[in-house]
Amino acid sequence: MGKSTLGFYLTLTFVFNRYLQTISKLLIHDPRPYMVDERVEAMSCSHEYGNPSGHAYIFGHQARNMGCSILPYLLQRLNL
Repeated sequence: MGKSTLGFYLTLTFVFNRYLQTISKLLIHDPRPYMVDERVEAMSCSHEYGNPSGHAYIFGHQARNMGCSILPYLLQRLNL
């Protein structure tokens, strides 16, 4: 896999991951704690829903890319 192909693949999977995250947040729309309980004081306000976690999506995206594209490339380079 060439560098430009790998770059295109990584960009495409990132965009698709962000799309899935946005759709799943709209479908699940689990509110953040400060949205449902007035006793919770928000340090800063995010207007997006809380779950599913964006951090979990990003981690899953990175793990998938390591397993599907970068690791085979490294193994090929190391002749393993």
